[in-house]
Amino acid sequence: TKKQINFLSEEQVQMFLKVAKELTPEHYALFYTAINTGMRRGELLGLEWNDINFIKKTISINKQWYKNKVTSTKTAGSTRVIKISDSTCEVLKEHKRENFFKSKIVFADKLGKHQHAWNMTERYFKKVLKFMQYLDNIETLNLDTLRFHDLRHTYASLMLSKGAPIKFVQEQLGHTTCKMTLDTYNHIMPKESEIARNLLDKLEYEQ
Repeated sequence: TKKQINFLSEEQVQMFLKVAKELTPEHYALFYTAINTGMRRGELLGLEWNDINFIKKTISINKQWYKNKVTSTKTAGSTRVIKISDSTCEVLKEHKRENFFKSKIVFADKLGKHQHAWNMTERYFKKVLKFMQYLDNIETLNLDTLRFHDLRHTYASLMLSKGAPIKFVQEQLGHTTCKMTLDTYNHIMPKESEIARNLLDKLEYEQ
């Protein structure tokens, strides 16, 4: 049985980032990058500045911060180079300028060291979600069960719903095959299903 996929809507993403910037500004760049790249939590926490190429607008993912140590990526296919948007570049550049400890770690803690994954999630990520639920005019149906990993699902869901090629999303996420990506997110691609049905209509022969 597949686990249910939770993800933020576009409206929720905007609200989430707005609240994060005001409530925990030191984590804003981390959350922004998570939503706009689909990187896993360990990949984000293990990221170093020399992994980011601001000229080519890419991030090399070759390690992760897992159980309080730097390890290889989750799978061989998870080692990859992903493309990042102009806005993500700007957010990361601003974050680097504010890097008080000049740490080589992109999303370092206040001592310039790797953040504790559980602490970041429980104290800051969930703090933002909790605050969102007190705001008006925002859907909160899935916020109680939303995990940090669901920011990855949010990226994939929004990209696919906007018509991004499945191959591109697969490579960005580090999935082994397109089939894995399709099996995970097929239910949120109604446009593609409708297009496929219309194509079948065009293939029908005269009777």
